[in-house]
Amino acid sequence: MIRKLIIRFLFVFLIIGILLTCYIYLGTKALEYRNGPGTTAIISRQFENVLSHRSDCYILGNSRSFRGFNPDRLEVKTFNFSGNGESYDLMYYKLKYILDHNGKFKTLILGTDFFQFAFNSIDKSWNYGDYFGDEFSKEYPSENKYISYLTFLMGPLQGLNNTLGSFNSIMMYILKKPVHVNKLKDNGQYLQEQRLSSDNLVERDENRIESQIKYFEKILDLCKKNDIIVYLILLPAQKDELGLYKDKNIRNNFNDFIRKYENKDVKYLDFFDLNIFEDKDWLDVNHFTPEGADKFSLYLNSKLKENSNE
Repeated sequence: MIRKLIIRFLFVFLIIGILLTCYIYLGTKALEYRNGPGTTAIISRQFENVLSHRSDCYILGNSRSFRGFNPDRLEVKTFNFSGNGESYDLMYYKLKYILDHNGKFKTLILGTDFFQFAFNSIDKSWNYGDYFGDEFSKEYPSENKYISYLTFLMGPLQGLNNTLGSFNSIMMYILKKPVHVNKLKDNGQYLQEQRLSSDNLVERDENRIESQIKYFEKILDLCKKNDIIVYLILLPAQKDELGLYKDKNIRNNFNDFIRKYENKDVKYLDFFDLNIFEDKDWLDVNHFTPEGADKFSLYLNSKLKENSNE
């Protein structure tokens, strides 16, 4: 009797496991079909691509840089190694990774903005442990990575539920109906298309924390040791975001802070209120559409040429 109950229990457990596996598999495929690759897939492909694209110039930055720089519009061979929600801690380890695996290069384009120094990017540390080695593992112990991983898993499960609950989403995936899918290009740029929205118009913390200042300085020191020219780039702001920073002290204080690091090998280019864009060039108040990124990258290319000739 007990044996039969155990067998039935195992059979039910097996069926539930198979159904759950199918549920996650189908949901993951539907999510990627509708929204493009997820965080883990993006990071994995980026590291594959950076090794196959040895370049004279690399770009590091947050989501603005990730979407806002198109290396194909720069005359120098360039790879965009930026990422969503990243700050200077991860950028430092990415720079070390490039130097360790691809060797020396000539130029680093380093994205910056008023709030770039205000947060740590360790919540994604579990994604990078396999790439960055012992120094990174000591800085971010394994238990932190496992906690982050478990937290990360909860989001997709909720997302799968929402996606699988939508008949239209399932049918789009099954019938392969065309959708505007986010895409990671081989040159490292992330492409995304959506209508202009001001929903994420929020005032951000411009305070600078010591850990990010430390890593920012470590990036500059590492570039100096390897004879790399650094361009610190303050990307343009959409007109609604400009309204948040009418207080000139915020911008002036930030510029005073950044300009302390300028020298013949570190140059700061401020494009914050560059007025060459239309509404169609913006995804939202923070990020460019692919067309806006092309426009900005071409403009940046001309400025880099001017600086290199000085």
